Amino acid sequence: MSDWEIHGETHTLAKISAESRKRNSLIAQNLITMLKEDKAKGSNTSIALTIISKIKKSNQNIYLNHPTFPGVTTSLCEESFNDALLAIYNRIDDFDPTKSSLNTWLGNMIYWTFQKTYRSFIRESKGAVLPSIDDEESESWLSKYESSDEDISKRGWQGDTIIEAFHKLSSDEQVLIRYAGYDLTPTQMVNEGYITGVSVNAVGVQFFRARKKFRAYLEEAGWEK
Repeated sequence: MSDWEIHGETHTLAKISAESRKRNSLIAQNLITMLKEDKAKGSNTSIALTIISKIKKSNQNIYLNHPTFPGVTTSLCEESFNDALLAIYNRIDDFDPTKSSLNTWLGNMIYWTFQKTYRSFIRESKGAVLPSIDDEESESWLSKYESSDEDISKRGWQGDTIIEAFHKLSSDEQVLIRYAGYDLTPTQMVNEGYITGVSVNAVGVQFFRARKKFRAYLEEAGWEK
């Protein structure tokens, strides 16, 4: 459907989108009136909200791969956009056409809803880790520690004990140790976006504990300095 009817007049989505950027636009005002009428009726379906979802569809994935929000997924963006549409429907009476254009108000609603969804995501995940390192297989990362016969005979390299000790760590501790293997400090882990939603101090404490536990497991596995 390329044309949409708003209060008896038919417009293209491109026209509606353009008008939504104008303050006090008649088409935008009529669209809001339609939405308010749907809300007053308690309608399960709203043509006005459908139109809004289509003219703002490009905002759905605007924060995907955004450096400020590491760890964001397509499903998270979809969830956030749907929540934003519901928020727009419920709070449409808050819109004041004398203070901003409809487009600006919708954009702000989408942004603040995303911020809320993202904060919940970070709290639930206890720090989202970027896939650049975290998705790498542990066995592949540990392969550089595999011992050769010559190494074992000389006791110059004890890769097998490293692998054994590493496997005893929790998944969170393994991630921190692997980051350390890439010469990342707690400050870099946070500032470069590898771990989010956690302070540098908190990561530093977790890293200290992970290293201490790792050393203990190394000794148990027969590590010799």
